[in-house]
Amino acid sequence: MPRRSALLVLVTALAGCADPAPAGDAPSSAVPSDAPALAVIECGADGSTTIRTPEVLAQPDGVHVRVVSHLDEPASINGWGFDVDAGTSRWTLESRPGVVQTACWPFSDHGKPEPATQPIEVMDPAGLFVDGELDCEGGMTMGWTADYASPPDEDAPPIAPEEARSQLRGLRSSDEVRYAGYPEDPDPSVIVVRDGRVIAAIGFARHDGAWSAGGGQICDAEGVRVAGL
Repeated sequence: MPRRSALLVLVTALAGCADPAPAGDAPSSAVPSDAPALAVIECGADGSTTIRTPEVLAQPDGVHVRVVSHLDEPASINGWGFDVDAGTSRWTLESRPGVVQTACWPFSDHGKPEPATQPIEVMDPAGLFVDGELDCEGGMTMGWTADYASPPDEDAPPIAPEEARSQLRGLRSSDEVRYAGYPEDPDPSVIVVRDGRVIAAIGFARHDGAWSAGGGQICDAEGVRVAGL
């Protein structure tokens, strides 16, 4: 068992696998030939939002987004989960395919209702994205997070699926252990797929050369556990 310097917090929730948070409308099947590889969002000086690219093609490392902010203050970019300062910034995100409802939300307006959103559709005609949402057959889920006393090893590559498999107990020979998200994500989660369903999603971190499970969720009834938990 790898050495860990972490406090693990276990959480058990009823109906944890009911319906995952919606990711927006399903992506359309028709992909415009001129759909760009970079989504461009412009925040006006008055806090308004202009979507320059209503569609964007997912890339092997995720969804590329550029924000041009004319505000004189920071703003949240609703729907994407990040904040920007004034000027131009570029982001690579793990957003799944589908419609992302987007708006610029200046920090000075955070005490007011959220602004109206506009859609950007993330398209994935190549099927790059692997969904990591759990699909439990009823029952409960077990989740945990780890509070590490030291940061993870710098420049550690993603854990190999074979190594991740060795960290798990209760697997069946037919279970598939693979990465979720986009294929070139530098820090992907590991999922366990059983009979076509995702039954576990786990994030691994390496500390002093040893791998440990930093957090995740498991369908409790499936019998999969992380070694040592």
